Amino acid sequence: MNETLNQIGRLFQLEGQPVAYQSVAGGRINATYRAEFHQTDGRVRRYMFQRINTEVFPDPATVMRNIAQVTDHIRTHSPQERTLYFHHTASGEGFVRTADGACWRVMDYIDSAPLFAADSVELAAAVGSAFGRFQYLLADFDATRLSETIAAFHDTPKRIRTLFVHADEDPLGRAGKIGQELAYIRAVSEKASALCVRYAQGGIPCRVTHNDTKAANVLFERDTRTPVVIDLDTVMAGMAVYDFGDGARSVAQTDGRMDSVKFCAYTKGFLSGAAGCLTREETGTFVLGTFSVTVELAVRYLDDYLTGDYYFAPHSSTHNLARARSLIALAQDITEQEAELTQIVRAAEMACL
Repeated sequence: MNETLNQIGRLFQLEGQPVAYQSVAGGRINATYRAEFHQTDGRVRRYMFQRINTEVFPDPATVMRNIAQVTDHIRTHSPQERTLYFHHTASGEGFVRTADGACWRVMDYIDSAPLFAADSVELAAAVGSAFGRFQYLLADFDATRLSETIAAFHDTPKRIRTLFVHADEDPLGRAGKIGQELAYIRAVSEKASALCVRYAQGGIPCRVTHNDTKAANVLFERDTRTPVVIDLDTVMAGMAVYDFGDGARSVAQTDGRMDSVKFCAYTKGFLSGAAGCLTREETGTFVLGTFSVTVELAVRYLDDYLTGDYYFAPHSSTHNLARARSLIALAQDITEQEAELTQIVRAAEMACL
């Protein structure tokens, strides 16, 4: 691996020689390595080498072009902000292919440290603030300039239709085991699809969206404690409310129930970070967005379960089914708490005025 990293480093015009590397655990899609390069003057520089999963991202050029547009915009218009920096080849490419066909990219290493306890209220607030600020920093960027890296990624109606097609086909004979789950999805399909319908009709603004707004995708620099949003592979045009909702689903729930205290902290953080760049049409659909994206992810897990667990790597043959059931329970809980969660959003809006 050291020789591979050395070869890739030369292609990206990195100075020095790699003297150490370490595999970085945690990523579900790409393989990541932290590498130390010794410079001729004795300094050590650290980089992150990533092998892009071309099964998930078959067009790495599009992925890197989207990332470059977004990070360049942030550096140009908000130079004080910390954002990812990817290195380029002599010909200006953001990725290279090695002899074995693997696709690699290199970015500067960010020395980070955990500042908040996992699953804490403080973490929920910090993650919300980071992703809200991501919206603010890109509010004046024309999102239609971005290309799809995963087709129809947040097309909830299409994902639901696909699920029922696969349930009818039942290639593995598993559909009979998810009758209750399919009945629930059918019952809430119109509600879960409403925002996508409204977006397609122009009723919700088209914005730059991250599309994976979980806590693991916010790093806090060790020295400055500055939050840095990472993992930009799924940056595309979409609805900010889905970014809000996916983050709430990820960090504001406890034991499969939406924790109103964490939801409040996350919402205040998101709105504070967004600094008024979102419309009332968007903030007014925060709770619906949280419900919709939760249902959509349940649909994706169910579909993967039906068709052979190709996308979400399971620990067992029923793992994706268990994941789907947990998300359905969360969606049901969001519905039960809808009035309270809506009031939390309204109060947070008032506090941020």
